[in-house]
Amino acid sequence: MTATTESPPTRADAEPTGATAESRWTPEREAVAVALIVFVATLLLTVNERLLIGSFNDDGVYVAVGKAIAAGEGYRSIHLAGDPVQVKYPPGYPALLAVLWWIGGSLPNVAGLIRLLNTAVVAAGAGTLWYYGRRVLGAHVLPLALLGIGPFFLDATLQYHSLALTEPYFVLGWAICLLVVAREIDSTNASLAPRVAAWGGITLAVTTLFRAHAVALIPAVLLALVHRRSGTRAILAFTAGAIVPLVAWQVYHGYMIAHGRVSSIPDEASYVDWFTSGDVADTYRAVWSTAIRNVGGYASILTDYTSGIRPLAAAILAFAAVVVGIGAYRTRRGRPELVLMIGASLALVLIWPFLQDRFLLPLLPFMGLLAARAISDFVRARPPIVYRLVVVAMIGVVPMIALRQVELRAEGRRRAEAGLAPEVFGPAYFLPSITRYLETVTVWVRDHTTPEDRILVEFPAAVYHYTGRKASNSNPSVPFGGESVFAHPGDYLARRILEDDVTILSISGPTLMIYRDAAILSARCPHVLELVEGHPQVRFPLFFRIHRDDACLRERVIDAVGS
Repeated sequence: MTATTESPPTRADAEPTGATAESRWTPEREAVAVALIVFVATLLLTVNERLLIGSFNDDGVYVAVGKAIAAGEGYRSIHLAGDPVQVKYPPGYPALLAVLWWIGGSLPNVAGLIRLLNTAVVAAGAGTLWYYGRRVLGAHVLPLALLGIGPFFLDATLQYHSLALTEPYFVLGWAICLLVVAREIDSTNASLAPRVAAWGGITLAVTTLFRAHAVALIPAVLLALVHRRSGTRAILAFTAGAIVPLVAWQVYHGYMIAHGRVSSIPDEASYVDWFTSGDVADTYRAVWSTAIRNVGGYASILTDYTSGIRPLAAAILAFAAVVVGIGAYRTRRGRPELVLMIGASLALVLIWPFLQDRFLLPLLPFMGLLAARAISDFVRARPPIVYRLVVVAMIGVVPMIALRQVELRAEGRRRAEAGLAPEVFGPAYFLPSITRYLETVTVWVRDHTTPEDRILVEFPAAVYHYTGRKASNSNPSVPFGGESVFAHPGDYLARRILEDDVTILSISGPTLMIYRDAAILSARCPHVLELVEGHPQVRFPLFFRIHRDDACLRERVIDAVGS
């Protein structure tokens, strides 16, 4: 290695003068203690959440694909009509869930195993980040605890960590890669560097096979290795480790797609399709407008999650952003991989054609590392009184943010149970709301349908898991800037009847576009939809029995688009 590296602070420098004495608490022991604390706290704070598998939709899809793999049916969305090949989500998490299906054997057992495993992975990620912050960055205990570990206890983060989602694996894989790359950069053994770099690449490849967003981290680390002049062999080893597994999967996946049925539902499409539709100019405009929208959207979300007093929350977040920026500036030469990885991941989140808090939340602990580094550097060279003042200021903010998390959960649940509109549209509100809706729908479907019926409904994966009925999505998500599937009234519903052979339609409320489609079909093909439960002016959800009429649907609905 020929790189000039930044020497990490020694243990003597790890705390400000007079703050603490040298003790038995090494970074390794601290990391284990942090992991145990996070494990217990996360388990206690999420274990009482009564949410159905599939209440976020993505979690239900992961579990369904895992079940398909475990049953030997392949990488398929067996919850959907026609069992199409899954083309959207990477295979790592479904493969892991397949193991849980082999062990658990039933949905309740699998749900319990998922929560326990997710909590363990969350704890491992927190412990790894702590070790990196203390050993590699030399951050002080207090800023690292509050800024690096604190984001794990935001209520929204806790809610998502209780679901079958991939965020915990994304954080753990990222944190492990940071340690591996740090070892490669700091190593003086030229023969060791390529092997270590290869493991860094493999770590990111595996992480990407769990969560597609991790693909942004690969060029960031590659650029950092080039910047640090890590050597040609190390750079090539990292590239091979990161790229070969992904290419191998894409080749195999492409073969499956070429020889299997693929769903035509928009939110079942590949992520690549979101960015490659239209010409280059259209794509550029869509990306730019998405980024502008997402910046404002995420700023609003973080403000809501910080305090109910928005000006105060905005001031805290603005100050935090400045501190993170200072930390990035001070870290850019010694640990460029950390800065570049955060920048690449944040850029991808901002251009992603969906705005969801769970995309940004996993980045906060890594930004917290930069902030903790900045604060630690600031107090290290100053008198102890400065450190004490910083401690008082930081501790003073903690109760406000913690109280806000309690408020968000209590208020979200209260409004969900009362059927009221939320003040803050976060997981504390919509997850219980969706669970209550699904409880009603799944009971009706079990009591009034047969295994041969196919249901057009919101959250089809959940309906499949709790009823055994194949389903199709009545309310698909459309990437920002894309054309809605409901742009042509009646067309989407007619196509689902013809392509997926759905026999039951469920509509949760009058504001959904599928409600308009149902009205169009009722007017043009009156005998196709038979209302069997609910009343459009009195009670939702509505349930319709579908009597298929191909000729009418094609001639009077699909072919009549625009008329």
